[in-house]
Amino acid sequence: MKKLILFSAMWLTIVYAHATIITVDNNLNSSANYTNLQTAINEASIGDTIYVSGSLQSYGEITISKKLHLLGAGYNPNNQFSMKSILGSITFDFIAFPTSDPSGSTIEGFEISSISISDSHGKITDIHIRRNRIGSITMSNTSDNIIENNIITSYLWGSAFNGSQPHVTNLIVRNNIFINAHPSLYYFVSSSVLISNNVFLSTTSTGSASSYNERVIFSNNIFYGAGVGSTNDFCKFCTFTNNISFGPSSTDFDYGTNTTGGNIEATDPLFNDAANFSFEYTDDYRLKSNSPAKNAGSDGTDIGITGGTSPWPVTEASSPYIHSSFPAVPQITQMDIQNASVGIGGTINVNIKAKVVN
Repeated sequence: MKKLILFSAMWLTIVYAHATIITVDNNLNSSANYTNLQTAINEASIGDTIYVSGSLQSYGEITISKKLHLLGAGYNPNNQFSMKSILGSITFDFIAFPTSDPSGSTIEGFEISSISISDSHGKITDIHIRRNRIGSITMSNTSDNIIENNIITSYLWGSAFNGSQPHVTNLIVRNNIFINAHPSLYYFVSSSVLISNNVFLSTTSTGSASSYNERVIFSNNIFYGAGVGSTNDFCKFCTFTNNISFGPSSTDFDYGTNTTGGNIEATDPLFNDAANFSFEYTDDYRLKSNSPAKNAGSDGTDIGITGGTSPWPVTEASSPYIHSSFPAVPQITQMDIQNASVGIGGTINVNIKAKVVN
């Protein structure tokens, strides 16, 4: 009964401008439309929205071959149930080209092991990935994608079918936190790839955040413990503007064939609370009032995840839920049934608290 009320209250309070809303929940005694996510994806229509309940169990690996919008409960949810939505690998694929096309899909509010956006049949475009915790992302033959407000724990790889061609174009990677990956980004070869307002973290003194990239634009990022690269890393003809570097790794932006300007090297960005170069959910990467990154970006906003056009969504003013990153839809944070018992035909009294972080 409690699950039924939870689903009913959640879906009735959400207004989302897409087609049919489908619910998926693999918990015991689920009242959702489906318990298996891949089955829900297969039977959904183009443009449908699929809400995936938090669970102690993973929903496994999935393949998306049509335009869909998947929303989970978050990867570190601040609610009464504290269950995240967990996925294995996500593969975007045409499968039945040209009748199926995952272009235009969105993924939000999950813990994901890996994502692959790649297909030899046609170019996949307009994928929006936001507010997730992701192991790795591999991309090829794709364009016009946005990756924002994620925690990425391994790498973002611009893999190629043909290495001589710009296989990933018009890519925006903004306001993400990259954790201890060497390199975090590599094999991107296009001046239409923009890496902005990210925080790159590393606890080791070797390796760099960027390797084997060409003509990529890096602006308003903070390299905190993570190296910015060197001539040996083959970041060629890249542009570094208004970035900050700090830590034991390489901190010099001006190397090789790259273009630089407005960078601040070997300077502590002065986060609110980040004792070292590792990541904890309790860390606070917002800036102190005297931070050199404050309003120092190329656009006049902050350098780092609090600046730019997509600032990090803060769900609470204090720890430990600064990095909760709920999907941008109303979320139930508390639900309490007031009746000790209810007779047949009686009324159930329920108190519900919810919030939304845009």
